[in-house]
Formats: sequence, C-alpha cells, structure tokens
Amino acid sequence: MIEFKIIGSTVILSYTSDQSSPAWVYRELDKSGTVSIAKAFHVTKSELVSSLNEDEEHEDDPVEFKVAAKKKDYYCFSKNILSLDHDLYIHKDINLERKIFVAERGISIFGKIDSLVNNSIYIGGDNEDSIPESIFRELLKGFAPPPL
Repeated sequence: MIEFKIIGSTVILSYTSDQSSPAWVYRELDKSGTVSIAKAFHVTKSELVSSLNEDEEHEDDPVEFKVAAKKKDYYCFSKNILSLDHDLYIHKDINLERKIFVAERGISIFGKIDSLVNNSIYIGGDNEDSIPESIFRELLKGFAPPPL
C-alpha cells in the first residue's frame, strides 16, 4: 500500500509491503540500487528517507522515499522516478493518491500521457499547459476496468 505525506515542501511516498516485511525493499536497493514501487515509482537509495532497524523489525513499518519537491504551486515529480521523458507537476490542491499514478491493471497513467506530449506534464492549477483537474479525473475513468 502506498500513501503520500507532505512534509514542508517535500512529498514522501510511504510504502507498506503486502509481503510479511518491508525488508525486501532494503535488500533490493542494496542488491540492484533501485526498486519499483506500485509499478510506477522507480526509486533509488538517494530518495530513501527511512531505514531498516533489523533489531526491531516490524511488519507495519513503512519504507519512505522523497518523490517530489514543491516548485511554486506544484509538486514536481522527477521524470527519473516515474520513468518518464518529462517531469510531472501536480498542483498542490490535488489530493495525491495511488489511483492518479497507477490504473487497475498496473498501467502507469503518466507513462501513457508522457508518450503523447513533448514537454513537462502539468495537472491542475493555472499553468497555461496544464490539464485541468476535472478533465484529468475524466481521463482517469478511461483507465478503470469496465463494470461487470
């Protein structure tokens, strides 16, 4: 499960493992230097802000990564973290949640948008190139599975 926390001007991705322990994330970072979270976030040790205390390991302890920084009225997500060609800017008033990044079948929503644009992606706010939040929310519905 992922949640987002805003601490000052930083967005922290807080990941709680569906597996028995978050230790696998730390092991993977030690082994390969990178780990994929929720099929959308590709983070490295340099984004890691939490640490594993093996003496007091708890299943519920989240692994936390710095994934964005505030720039004016937007949170800027680096293209590297999202495996995009362009940076992503999400307006500060938009609630950050998993479903705006990853569709039901693990599809990277911004990966699809990124393939259609030639510059940074802006969601919400008053940037002249921004996708209005209402239109973005409608777009998200297109990624939802059809009703049974």
